[in-house]
Amino acid sequence: NGHRTSRSEEVLVDPQGQRQYFDVLKTPVYQDATTKEMLVISARNITQLKEKREQINVAYKALNASSDVIVITDGDGGIMFANKMFMIKYRFVDNRDVIGKRMSIVRSTKTPSKQHLEMWSTIKQGKQWEGQIINQDTTGKEVTVDATIIPIVDSNLDTPYYICVQKCVDC
Repeated sequence: NGHRTSRSEEVLVDPQGQRQYFDVLKTPVYQDATTKEMLVISARNITQLKEKREQINVAYKALNASSDVIVITDGDGGIMFANKMFMIKYRFVDNRDVIGKRMSIVRSTKTPSKQHLEMWSTIKQGKQWEGQIINQDTTGKEVTVDATIIPIVDSNLDTPYYICVQKCVDC
């Protein structure tokens, strides 16, 4: 039916020869049921959005290709991203088994509570923490790692995310 709004992505080349991407909506306006009076076109430049998506895609691939365990959590330690090495080292089958869960799913009782308290105290202050931790995989096997936890501080000086990088010591 020609009476519907259509949506497309269109590419234009600017005077400097750079590609600019646009999200384009075309809406026909009719005088009566059959006579088209005009076509209303609106376009939104999505070049920066496409570039950011590409950067995120490249970063995602790089994180997954790392031989280190890399986990990104929210400010409460809830897992938002776990790379392939995390899945392998801790023997998780599916990413859905870890996303939304807290990092304590791999915590071993062999790591003293005092160390965890010191770690949280440090990163909650927006400071980087480094230390050795004993975790365990899904079978209960111990996994000793050298861990670095980096707080990501936003413009409000809040810490909405943490990046944890673990190098396996005994694997």
